[in-house]
Amino acid sequence: MKTATELATLTADDIKALKAADDVTFHTTVGESSVIRAHKRAKLNDGWASNESYYDINVSDSWVDYGRSYGSNGPGEYKYAFASVSSFDEVWHTIASLLRVGDSLWLHWVVDNNSETIEKAGLHSDELRLVVKRANAKQALVFTVDTSICPDNSARMVRRTRWG
Repeated sequence: MKTATELATLTADDIKALKAADDVTFHTTVGESSVIRAHKRAKLNDGWASNESYYDINVSDSWVDYGRSYGSNGPGEYKYAFASVSSFDEVWHTIASLLRVGDSLWLHWVVDNNSETIEKAGLHSDELRLVVKRANAKQALVFTVDTSICPDNSARMVRRTRWG
């Protein structure tokens, strides 16, 4: 975990990009880097982008945690994580509306947060939680941004290998 002096904090431009984005993607390579990317597709006369542009927002830190049932998948096996939300997502609109200049964002990936039913079906439930730490606040805000339930294949949110 990073110290308070190493935390990346949101700027007004970061918040503007997150609110105006057509899509927002979350990327983590465990032990290396994490970024939130605000994507904007060009619209006639909008003045923001020519084709498609993106704006990267620094993340203070990220970590992978193991859910209710991770079987033989011990710590260190998962290295890459990716999630995406669109501008039509009401939960994302709520999250973006609550962000403030100076907030620190943390990505908390939860692997195999499975119920008994999901396990019996041979599936895996992965989650992305966005942790918002506000300066001088005693409690962080925590939001579930996305949940993915699928087989252990290339569609998984949290993976052992890189995409593509």
